[in-house]
Amino acid sequence: MKAETIHEELQSIIVSYDYGIVPKSARVISVNDARGSGEVELGLFEGVTIVVSVSDRGFQIFSANPTPSPSSSSSTPSTPSAPTSPPASLLSESEQLRHVRKMLGQAFEAMDALLMAVSPEFRNRFQAQLFAKLSALSYKDRYDEDRAMREGASAS
Repeated sequence: MKAETIHEELQSIIVSYDYGIVPKSARVISVNDARGSGEVELGLFEGVTIVVSVSDRGFQIFSANPTPSPSSSSSTPSTPSAPTSPPASLLSESEQLRHVRKMLGQAFEAMDALLMAVSPEFRNRFQAQLFAKLSALSYKDRYDEDRAMREGASAS
Protein backbone atom coordinates (compact mmCIF):
# COMPACT_ATOMS: atom_id res chain seq x y z
CA MET A 1 0.00 0.00 0.00
CA LYS A 2 1.28 3.50 -0.73
CA ALA A 3 2.29 5.64 2.24
CA GLU A 4 -0.60 8.10 1.70
CA THR A 5 -3.03 5.23 1.34
CA ILE A 6 -1.97 3.48 4.55
CA HIS A 7 -2.27 6.73 6.53
CA GLU A 8 -5.76 7.31 5.09
CA GLU A 9 -6.81 3.71 5.78
CA LEU A 10 -5.63 3.80 9.40
CA GLN A 11 -7.32 7.17 9.99
CA SER A 12 -10.52 5.85 8.41
CA ILE A 13 -10.53 2.87 10.78
CA ILE A 14 -10.21 5.15 13.80
CA VAL A 15 -13.10 7.36 12.69
CA SER A 16 -15.45 4.95 10.89
CA TYR A 17 -15.88 2.15 13.43
CA ASP A 18 -16.51 4.07 16.66
CA TYR A 19 -20.18 3.00 16.60
CA GLY A 20 -19.31 -0.71 16.92
CA ILE A 21 -16.29 -0.72 19.20
CA VAL A 22 -15.60 0.81 22.60
CA PRO A 23 -15.83 4.55 21.82
CA LYS A 24 -12.48 6.33 21.51
CA SER A 25 -10.56 3.05 21.93
CA ALA A 26 -9.12 3.01 18.39
CA ARG A 27 -5.62 4.34 17.93
CA VAL A 28 -2.81 3.96 15.43
CA ILE A 29 0.13 2.26 17.11
CA SER A 30 2.55 1.96 14.18
CA VAL A 31 3.01 2.96 10.56
CA ASN A 32 5.68 1.68 8.20
CA ASP A 33 5.66 3.95 5.16
CA ALA A 34 8.34 1.91 3.38
CA ARG A 35 6.26 -1.28 3.58
CA GLY A 36 2.91 0.48 3.25
CA SER A 37 1.59 -1.13 6.40
CA GLY A 38 0.44 -0.17 9.86
CA GLU A 39 -1.23 -1.34 13.02
CA VAL A 40 -4.26 -0.08 14.86
CA GLU A 41 -5.51 -1.01 18.33
CA LEU A 42 -9.25 -1.39 18.97
CA GLY A 43 -11.27 -2.20 22.09
CA LEU A 44 -14.15 -4.62 21.56
CA PHE A 45 -17.28 -4.55 23.70
CA GLU A 46 -16.63 -8.18 24.61
CA GLY A 47 -13.71 -7.15 26.83
CA VAL A 48 -10.95 -7.86 24.31
CA THR A 49 -8.44 -5.41 22.87
CA ILE A 50 -7.07 -6.33 19.45
CA VAL A 51 -4.19 -5.05 17.37
CA VAL A 52 -4.95 -5.24 13.65
CA SER A 53 -2.24 -5.22 11.01
CA VAL A 54 -3.25 -3.39 7.82
CA SER A 55 -1.33 -4.03 4.60
CA ASP A 56 -1.66 -5.21 1.00
CA ARG A 57 -2.39 -8.66 2.44
CA GLY A 58 -5.55 -7.31 4.03
CA PHE A 59 -6.56 -6.95 7.65
CA GLN A 60 -5.11 -9.41 10.17
CA ILE A 61 -5.38 -9.64 13.94
CA PHE A 62 -1.83 -9.39 15.22
CA SER A 63 -2.65 -9.75 18.92
CA ALA A 64 -5.62 -10.08 21.26
CA ASN A 65 -5.60 -9.44 24.99
CA PRO A 66 -8.12 -8.80 27.76
CA THR A 67 -9.08 -5.14 27.95
CA PRO A 68 -7.60 -3.73 31.16
CA SER A 69 -10.16 -2.44 33.60
CA PRO A 70 -10.09 1.35 34.08
CA SER A 71 -8.96 0.96 37.70
CA SER A 72 -5.89 -1.11 36.73
CA SER A 73 -4.29 1.71 34.72
CA SER A 74 -4.40 4.85 36.80
CA SER A 75 -1.97 6.80 34.57
CA THR A 76 -4.12 6.60 31.45
CA PRO A 77 -7.50 8.22 30.88
CA SER A 78 -10.42 5.99 31.72
CA THR A 79 -11.99 4.27 28.72
CA PRO A 80 -15.16 2.30 29.42
CA SER A 81 -14.60 -1.40 28.77
CA ALA A 82 -18.20 -2.41 29.36
CA PRO A 83 -20.77 -2.15 26.59
CA THR A 84 -23.41 0.53 26.73
CA SER A 85 -25.98 -2.15 25.95
CA PRO A 86 -26.00 -5.82 26.89
CA PRO A 87 -23.41 -7.80 24.92
CA ALA A 88 -24.77 -9.91 22.11
CA SER A 89 -22.44 -12.76 22.98
CA LEU A 90 -23.23 -15.32 25.63
CA LEU A 91 -19.53 -16.21 25.75
CA SER A 92 -17.55 -15.30 28.83
CA GLU A 93 -14.69 -12.85 28.36
CA SER A 94 -12.15 -15.69 28.47
CA GLU A 95 -14.14 -17.70 25.89
CA GLN A 96 -14.40 -14.57 23.72
CA LEU A 97 -10.65 -14.04 24.01
CA ARG A 98 -10.01 -17.65 22.92
CA HIS A 99 -12.41 -17.15 19.99
CA VAL A 100 -10.57 -14.01 18.86
CA ARG A 101 -7.14 -15.61 19.29
CA LYS A 102 -8.19 -18.43 16.95
CA MET A 103 -8.38 -15.74 14.25
CA LEU A 104 -4.80 -14.49 14.77
CA GLY A 105 -3.08 -14.11 11.41
CA GLN A 106 -6.18 -14.85 9.34
CA ALA A 107 -6.44 -12.33 6.49
CA PHE A 108 -9.71 -10.48 5.88
CA GLU A 109 -10.42 -8.40 2.77
CA ALA A 110 -12.31 -5.76 4.74
CA MET A 111 -12.18 -4.37 8.25
CA ASP A 112 -15.95 -4.87 8.53
CA ALA A 113 -15.54 -8.59 7.88
CA LEU A 114 -12.80 -8.91 10.49
CA LEU A 115 -14.83 -7.12 13.15
CA MET A 116 -17.99 -9.09 12.36
CA ALA A 117 -16.02 -12.35 12.69
CA VAL A 118 -14.67 -11.51 16.15
CA SER A 119 -17.32 -9.32 17.77
CA PRO A 120 -21.01 -10.24 18.01
CA GLU A 121 -21.75 -6.77 19.41
CA PHE A 122 -20.05 -5.12 16.42
CA ARG A 123 -22.07 -7.34 14.09
CA ASN A 124 -25.34 -6.34 15.81
CA ARG A 125 -24.49 -2.64 15.70
CA PHE A 126 -23.36 -2.88 12.06
CA GLN A 127 -26.64 -4.54 11.10
CA ALA A 128 -28.67 -1.97 13.06
CA GLN A 129 -26.83 0.90 11.39
CA LEU A 130 -27.30 -0.66 7.94
CA PHE A 131 -31.01 -1.20 8.62
CA ALA A 132 -31.41 2.42 9.75
CA LYS A 133 -29.72 3.70 6.58
CA LEU A 134 -31.84 1.47 4.34
CA SER A 135 -35.02 2.51 6.18
CA ALA A 136 -34.11 6.18 5.73
CA LEU A 137 -33.56 5.61 2.00
CA SER A 138 -36.86 3.77 1.71
CA TYR A 139 -38.68 6.59 3.53
CA LYS A 140 -37.03 9.20 1.29
CA ASP A 141 -38.01 7.23 -1.86
CA ARG A 142 -41.64 7.02 -0.71
CA TYR A 143 -41.65 10.73 0.15
CA ASP A 144 -40.20 11.62 -3.28
CA GLU A 145 -42.78 9.41 -5.04
CA ASP A 146 -45.67 10.96 -3.08
CA ARG A 147 -44.40 14.44 -3.82
CA ALA A 148 -44.03 13.67 -7.53
CA MET A 149 -47.58 12.27 -7.63
CA ARG A 150 -48.97 15.39 -5.89
CA GLU A 151 -47.09 17.68 -8.23
CA GLY A 152 -48.28 15.64 -11.23
CA ALA A 153 -51.89 15.78 -10.02
CA SER A 154 -51.78 19.53 -9.45
CA ALA A 155 -50.27 20.12 -12.92
CA SER A 156 -53.23 18.37 -14.60
